Amino acid sequence: MDFRITEEELITYRFVVNVQNNGFADRLWRLLSLGLVVFQEVHVFQEFYYEMLTPWVHFIPIRTDLSDLCEKVGWAKNNQEKSRIIGENARAFVLNKLSIDKVNLYIAKLVHRTSELVSFESQTVLNDG
Repeated sequence: MDFRITEEELITYRFVVNVQNNGFADRLWRLLSLGLVVFQEVHVFQEFYYEMLTPWVHFIPIRTDLSDLCEKVGWAKNNQEKSRIIGENARAFVLNKLSIDKVNLYIAKLVHRTSELVSFESQTVLNDG
């Protein structure tokens, strides 16, 4: 039995829960782009843009053990306008911060900074040797 749901089917819902496994789920940006209210597990594994996200602005944080999920869903149901704004903020974040140009710029900066570290490390080894 196949329990997968397509993004086309997913947008018919108001809420979505994103839980991770032994690594990051790597679908958070797609869920945020749909404009839904995303309940995001606070997890140790993160993608590069996670630090730019703000809880209660772009997503609703939930504990890793999901013990507060019912409480948070209740809040979202009782605060429909605030929930709608969180979904809109999430969608705007993806459109404004995760465009292909911005992601390419991030990667270029990462490669450049990595090369600076390697160069610095090489110089340190040469000078200390």
